[in-house]
Amino acid sequence: MTCSACGQIAVSGQTSRPVWGPLLGVVGERLTGTFMWMQAIRLEDGTRIHAYKHTETRCYLYLSDAGEAYERLPCQSFLPLRLDYALEDEANETTVGHPRQLRGSGPTEDAGP
Repeated sequence: MTCSACGQIAVSGQTSRPVWGPLLGVVGERLTGTFMWMQAIRLEDGTRIHAYKHTETRCYLYLSDAGEAYERLPCQSFLPLRLDYALEDEANETTVGHPRQLRGSGPTEDAGP
């Protein structure tokens, strides 16, 4: 089930062996060592998302098996997120998945000075 307010619902989580392929493909071997694999999450459409936690920022980066980024919403569902935004959030030490204006779906205005 997907609606405009929430993305796809996580239907199951699993805590099996770490899967590093998606992260290696996105950040490379040198930076992969700065993350911890936390869990795999299966969405209702069958997509498997891996939760990687940065060792210093403690922020999460959610990547599918194909290396596509996702944002975790407050309602515990997931929406696709442009990879560059997910990496920018991680680099700026802001928590990926916290409520904010969704980007990548058209022009947006900054809310602030």
